[in-house]
Amino acid sequence: EALGLDEGETRAMAAAIGASAFCAALAPCAGAVDGVARLCEIADVHPVTAPFNGQYWVPERDWWLGTHFGFPRKAIVHTDAKHLVRGHVFVDDKPEHVAAWQAANPDGVAFLWAQPYNATFTIPCTGDDRPTVIRTNDWGVVAAAVQRLMGR
Repeated sequence: EALGLDEGETRAMAAAIGASAFCAALAPCAGAVDGVARLCEIADVHPVTAPFNGQYWVPERDWWLGTHFGFPRKAIVHTDAKHLVRGHVFVDDKPEHVAAWQAANPDGVAFLWAQPYNATFTIPCTGDDRPTVIRTNDWGVVAAAVQRLMGR
């Protein structure tokens, strides 16, 4: 959607990505390696990633998360139903995943990783106008929230 592709172009792109080493070639976002390392120092972190089309995505994603962030394969959860994974904190760039997770985990803290393609997402609020989702692209904000939750 963010690329403005029609349905045929989207299918062609998904097929090309699924049949290549697309995931393995991606670089981590700026600051992500240090940000995730900091979170791992203060909490139990599990990547929850939505599988993509193609036979190579899951093993490449496992390799990528292990290579760049040090996660063992056993720590990685592959599902498009991310709301089913319980936790205290959730960080994602897809508004639908963040909203569904927050609804399923009302006592948790959900972060929408701010990107141009999700800028128009309206942050839901509680009855007293407090946001139920925090929009950020600052790992320090996430780490501070986790530290508060962990009582550190």
